Amino acid sequence: MPGVSQFSLAGVSPAVRQELLYGLQQRDDAGISLVPQRVRRIVAGLPAGLGSLLDLDASFSSRLPAAASGVLNGVLQHVRRARVEFEGTDPTSGDVWECVLIGLTAGRGRKYTAVHGDIDFRPVRQRWLRELVKEYGRTARPNVMDLRQTVYAATIASSALAGRPHGDVPGLLAMADMNAVVDLFRITKRPEDGHDYSTSHRRALLRHWRTFLDYYARQAGMMDHVPGGFALNPRFHSIAAVEVTEDDLGRAFPEHVIAQLDAHLDLLGTSTGYASGGWAAADFARMYQVVYAVLRDTGRRPGEVTSLRRDCLERVDSKPTLIYDNHKRRRHGRRLPISESSAQLIENWQEELDALPAVPACAQWLFPSPGQRNRPRRGHLNTSHFCNRIFRNWVDELIPDLVDDRLDEDGAPLAYEVESVGVPYGGCTEPSNVKAGGGHCRIRFQCAGCDFYRPDPSYLPALEQQVADLRADKEAALAMEAADWVVRNLDDQIRAYSKSADEMRRKLDALPAEERAAVESASRELRKARSAAAFVPLQALTTRSSE
Repeated sequence: MPGVSQFSLAGVSPAVRQELLYGLQQRDDAGISLVPQRVRRIVAGLPAGLGSLLDLDASFSSRLPAAASGVLNGVLQHVRRARVEFEGTDPTSGDVWECVLIGLTAGRGRKYTAVHGDIDFRPVRQRWLRELVKEYGRTARPNVMDLRQTVYAATIASSALAGRPHGDVPGLLAMADMNAVVDLFRITKRPEDGHDYSTSHRRALLRHWRTFLDYYARQAGMMDHVPGGFALNPRFHSIAAVEVTEDDLGRAFPEHVIAQLDAHLDLLGTSTGYASGGWAAADFARMYQVVYAVLRDTGRRPGEVTSLRRDCLERVDSKPTLIYDNHKRRRHGRRLPISESSAQLIENWQEELDALPAVPACAQWLFPSPGQRNRPRRGHLNTSHFCNRIFRNWVDELIPDLVDDRLDEDGAPLAYEVESVGVPYGGCTEPSNVKAGGGHCRIRFQCAGCDFYRPDPSYLPALEQQVADLRADKEAALAMEAADWVVRNLDDQIRAYSKSADEMRRKLDALPAEERAAVESASRELRKARSAAAFVPLQALTTRSSE
């Protein structure tokens, strides 16, 4: 009988025994610790007479405890890869590649092999371009994240070429075709919701296309059959950069929401009982709470806080300064003046960290990585782990509903959400348009004909002027003998805006005198504020002299 630190494979078939040993050896080479109890649990549940681990039913792993299931899935990945290699099958021959079989690293800075997901080349419509991208993946062997981005960039180019006369014939392509490709990169949108990509993301996609096209495809001789005119010209084929500020205040949490989060700070990190390396669950919870507090006080990005070094605090003339790396802009060693209370918080955590057992390979980080597998490749706390698990569980499961600072008609708090977005002459409550900040109207801002339109009484004079202008446009259209649908459209707009104006007047007339006077006074102030914001003094204008 095996002891506590042993396991036995005597009861399984020779093939299963070899597969288990091979998979465990591969995991050991990767530095993954072996827990014999988990192997014993796997072996105990294997069906009698099993000829190969690859014959297991897909539901077998789900019936195991989570830790044992993870070990089995890891072993199966190595066994599948070895079986494919033994049989001489090329896992890159098809149009869909399984990451577990092709052996590419997961991403930049991630030296481990990707084991999850697929890479689908089928969205690239032209066969010649699809095979070119696949050959690039085979020969250049980029990491999975870069290869996926290259495939997506090629998909954008494929969509542009699909509308060109010779998109399927690479030997007839010319610069005009490349112009069409780059034009589509400039306006491409997110496929899941139709929202605009940021300029930086569009530039990154074009950079992936350029890297694939110029540095690999042509230099490797894989595009000798494509005319030289179908090439990127840096002078014409680029996307202008848009300089943005360090702080995006529009995405900051409102103060009343931060106050609610602070009130439940003691619950952050308590959703897990994870303990490791001499650290108790309470030690990890304390670290997560310090991460949140530094995020709150400094306004830095999560990745900039989780990657802070142990010596990130510096005092200049007795004033504390935080030293951090801006990874997004590749600006390292940035300095940010912080408050004394924030500095004291960091110094207290540094003292607590010194008293805790040292985490191997993490001595230089202020927030060490809690996972044993993460230490060799990262060292510091994983941003995704903090944001998507620890912080998300805190907000979703441990904190009561976050509420707005306003009250509804019954005197109760409102849920914390954006309810409307500004549109001409009022507001819009259509959910998808509100979520997009007013940039996703499906009827092209024909607001007066939409049930989600909420007119604002402060715009009543402007609305009346709009109706007058539309009536003038209608008379001009009749004089020009315009098409019937043009006149009909103007009539519809006149009726819709007139209805909105009449409804506002009716509601104002129904208000008590005091309330009506208050609304009218507030409307006048709003109109003054809008007028002042729109006013540009003549002295501020640059004019061309008569000379």
